[in-house]
Amino acid sequence: MKLTKKSIIGFVTVATLLAGSAPAVFADEVGTAGPKGKVNFVEGEIDTNPPTVISPETEPPEEIKPEEPNFTTGLLRIVDAPVFDFGDVAISSSNALYSVKTNKYSKVVDGVVTATPVYKAPMVQIEDKRGETTTQTWSLAVSATEFKTADDETLTGAEIRVKDKGIVFNNTRTPDRVAPGSGINTTAAGFTIGSTAKVVLSSEAGKGNALTSLALDPQYKEGGFDSGSGTVQAYTADTKVDNVQLFVPVTATKITNALYTSTISWTLSDTPDAITN
Repeated sequence: MKLTKKSIIGFVTVATLLAGSAPAVFADEVGTAGPKGKVNFVEGEIDTNPPTVISPETEPPEEIKPEEPNFTTGLLRIVDAPVFDFGDVAISSSNALYSVKTNKYSKVVDGVVTATPVYKAPMVQIEDKRGETTTQTWSLAVSATEFKTADDETLTGAEIRVKDKGIVFNNTRTPDRVAPGSGINTTAAGFTIGSTAKVVLSSEAGKGNALTSLALDPQYKEGGFDSGSGTVQAYTADTKVDNVQLFVPVTATKITNALYTSTISWTLSDTPDAITN
């Protein structure tokens, strides 16, 4: 804080005062005080509760809680990974593609989880709260097991296909939609989720701080989607996202009224080269 003292001098003019310039008046600096500002950053406690997801490209930021939380803990963590639910589908007499359903969330208002449902395209969100913002890196890989029934019957040849790489967001950017080549990288095109882990998102040094989201729908916009009409529509429970599909070959044995499941593994690493394409 700078402490100054100003001297104020009064002048009296009289009718006989000769014309002339008034002398300049300057403040007299009598001293400077220099207290310190202090802050000490700590890692804080590791929160093991399901995190709140922030919908990218929403203003004010939309806070939501997933119906089926899938997350990790730590300063670098997965906030949420999507469920791929293809629903009840009819057996086809040819190779078939089945589009994924939206993920269900609950709206959060002033920190309180409400009963208001919110639906979104499949999306994975990463949080990086590590203190070093210029050198830290990370990468995200995904793999999946075969689809099987509880009786271990395999849906042979079935695979999850992502047609387009999706859209990347980071909340340190303005706007938060990340342009290609700006340090948060995704696949050049779509990809198949199979038994071998595949890197689908990675951050160059210092580029993936705070919240990064990968929305697996190229039509995602402002929390909803634009199918090309120029109007943003809200996702609903009935919306199917054609960008993520389950491919089932005609040759696969399909047992009716049997639930086939696969475990989708999203692996976050703090070194991009730890998992290779």
